[in-house]
Amino acid sequence: MNSMKTGFIAVAAFLLAAVQVVAADYVITALPNPDKEGYNYDFIGFDHTETYTSNIPIPPNPTTDDNVTMYGFYDLKSGASISVDVLNFYSSGAHGNGTSWYSGVKITAREFNIYCKSKDAEDYSNASPVDFVNVFHTYDNPVEVAVGSMSIKALNVGENYVNGNAEIVFSKFDDEIGGAVNISTLRFRHSKTEGQVCNTTLTINDKVSLNVENFYADNSGVADGNTSLIHINGGTLSLGSFTHRNVKDIFTIRHSSGTLAAAANLTIDAVAGGSLTYAMGENSIFDTNSNTISIGSGVTVAAADGAAGGFTVKGGGALSIAADVSGITGKVSVEDGSSLNLSGGWISNAQSLAVGAGSSVSSSTDILLNADSLMVIGIAGGDSYGKISGELVGDSFGKLYFQVDSSADGVFSINLSDIIQSESDIDWSKFEFDSNVQFGVENGIVSFNVPEPAEWAALMGFLSLATAFVRRRK
Repeated sequence: MNSMKTGFIAVAAFLLAAVQVVAADYVITALPNPDKEGYNYDFIGFDHTETYTSNIPIPPNPTTDDNVTMYGFYDLKSGASISVDVLNFYSSGAHGNGTSWYSGVKITAREFNIYCKSKDAEDYSNASPVDFVNVFHTYDNPVEVAVGSMSIKALNVGENYVNGNAEIVFSKFDDEIGGAVNISTLRFRHSKTEGQVCNTTLTINDKVSLNVENFYADNSGVADGNTSLIHINGGTLSLGSFTHRNVKDIFTIRHSSGTLAAAANLTIDAVAGGSLTYAMGENSIFDTNSNTISIGSGVTVAAADGAAGGFTVKGGGALSIAADVSGITGKVSVEDGSSLNLSGGWISNAQSLAVGAGSSVSSSTDILLNADSLMVIGIAGGDSYGKISGELVGDSFGKLYFQVDSSADGVFSINLSDIIQSESDIDWSKFEFDSNVQFGVENGIVSFNVPEPAEWAALMGFLSLATAFVRRRK
């Protein structure tokens, strides 16, 4: 009996020790740097114990179950890696009310809070959120931030008097939490020294929401050859404003996948005489959030990385494109009661155009169609359907497909001229018509016979049984 009791106590002690090992609160404080009078060491890694003190011994690689509070460091130097649950960073304020991160810095935290105290303050009780975070000198080794939540006033990517790259990548903390980062002002900075360049890159990966109130791409005085890249790579970039400010900057927004969202009415355009390319993947999403997203005439619209560039408009607002859209060769979809307004030309090379019920597409130039054109019109009833407006041009108009929702009622008709609105008469015989329900077209009117809900269910059941029978026969 005593041996069983002793064994139980040993197991309990082991489990308690295990809990303490995997979940701890560490407080580390930077030591004075003997090589720089009046300054502390910068953070270069948990394994450099000569640069800080710790309340309890800290392992070289804390886990995401641990909480870490860091006092007195200013820079996170090249290669510094931090992976914790909650990270509280209190900058020393040695070089202003902020902090700077360098190449290869990797931060993983469910919650990341960044504070600063006055350099002359004796303690950190008066600390406040930092005014800025700088990303410097990353070259080919970007700063990587994977956080569940973080908020900062200003993020400055790049520096005016360096030669090299400055790149930051935002990724999810994990699949369950994802990632959310709020930034009041984000700036790209480039070299002002002729013969040197500082290329700047921002990447937003899958399941990350990066919310930026104001974005600026440097001001006057930069040298030739600097480049800027925003890569939306599966996450969401929400912008309140976007300003491209220098003609020497070669700027690209590579919207490979994911969402560009508008926090307010948003204009994407190049400064007069400047270069700005908006490159879309196969399904770039524009979430208007009931606002208007405008892509100006100074923008070059292209496909990203050789993909068939296409996009979806959602959110109940409008996407207005004044640029040439002939580079769009994939699928275009307008849904959610949204609108697409084209003034720089029709999407004549698009694989298809789908306009959901209650949504609309308009063109102030000719709508160029051919035998390969496909327009899909969503219909939810006799008074709810997608609309297209503009002058149709072409020897053949291709296929007009009616995608009728199962919620539509019985038999109803719609004037084709209400679906496609034009100032001049349309020769409807140039279209090939098709639908997912029984329909007919006569004298410019399309009529539908929508199955009752029970008939829809019976049809689906019959198809399921037929499929199962064919499988059994095989």
